[in-house]
Amino acid sequence: MYALPEAGDPIIEHMRKEGKALQSRGKWDGVALQPPEYLHMTLQRLDLYRDQLSQEQWSALCVKMSDVAKRHSPFSVDFRVPEVRGEAAEALGSESSEWQKLVDDIRAGLADAGLGSSLTDPPFGPHYTFAYCSKDTDSDADKRLQHTIDEVCVPQSMQVKTLYLVAVNQYPEEGVFRFTKLHGWPLGL
Repeated sequence: MYALPEAGDPIIEHMRKEGKALQSRGKWDGVALQPPEYLHMTLQRLDLYRDQLSQEQWSALCVKMSDVAKRHSPFSVDFRVPEVRGEAAEALGSESSEWQKLVDDIRAGLADAGLGSSLTDPPFGPHYTFAYCSKDTDSDADKRLQHTIDEVCVPQSMQVKTLYLVAVNQYPEEGVFRFTKLHGWPLGL
């Protein structure tokens, strides 16, 4: 389950401009910018593929996520400037009771739909990934990258208005991943 920016959300254009600004400041060997159109916050991963779900499981999932979405109102997440953290540059979001309640409710709903054994660990908190490392980098390169990120990026915010179930496709040679929306449930409706 993902939270995605809605069409026209300014965070997408900001990410695009910041990525171009970063690339204009040098070659970043081993750093792969996440395409802005695939910006997301992970609410919960399921360790399975769509074709592994029976029709009954799919129906139960849809009903439970619809129930979850109805119980939550849209909210905003404020992000800091991306930080180079291990294998990625991530923009950490502000913790909020809305975020935690939504994550907990999604997990409970998926378990109630019979998918508890497919749940992975919950996300560590609200965040989006600005860039992934496609190979090991050294601490000097990481410091240089962080310095440049601090120069070209500004804090952002994003509205969480819809829950999306997505199918993720990884592209290790590019160092990014893309997804296809399978279904969405607007919050508060």
